[in-house]
Amino acid sequence: VPNETLTARVSNDFGCANYAQLSLVISNNPISTQNPIESCDTDELQDGITQFDLNAQVTPQVISGLALGLTVEYYLNQTDAITQKNQLPNLFTNTIANQQIVYARIVNGPDCYKITPETLVVNTFDLPNFQDEITGLCNGANKDLTVDSGYSSYLWSNGDITNTANVTSPGEYTVTVTNSKGCQKT
Repeated sequence: VPNETLTARVSNDFGCANYAQLSLVISNNPISTQNPIESCDTDELQDGITQFDLNAQVTPQVISGLALGLTVEYYLNQTDAITQKNQLPNLFTNTIANQQIVYARIVNGPDCYKITPETLVVNTFDLPNFQDEITGLCNGANKDLTVDSGYSSYLWSNGDITNTANVTSPGEYTVTVTNSKGCQKT
């Protein structure tokens, strides 16, 4: 029964008894649809493993539209979330490459409010033909430096914002390329 009132009887060794009513209420409050939480693989090895700040990246979505004062704990599986064993650290590095489900336990003081699965997605960004390059520049001339096209944005160290930068003086130039998922490579 979702909402039930029980009567508890407490007695002592002298035969004295007292009664108390206990209301059992099951939280049936809906939570908003949970979208996957996406992050970029930010190290050189694009293996689909990265660190998530669960409180900063996931919690705001989990508690969106819910009552104030709720906290969220994270677990690798639903059983751990129910028993509150093996809580994940806030700075969590996924253990399954590219996509992993963790379980958010929404807590209201000592009570469990709800447990919901959260999908963590790691986007990799491995650019072909994207390596350091040395090229010549004749005195008084200019040269186009080019990277592959088709990405969301480009930012060259000289301020150019297309896949090609025109340079007129020798030096070291860098370009930061951003893909459609917001991942960057320099």
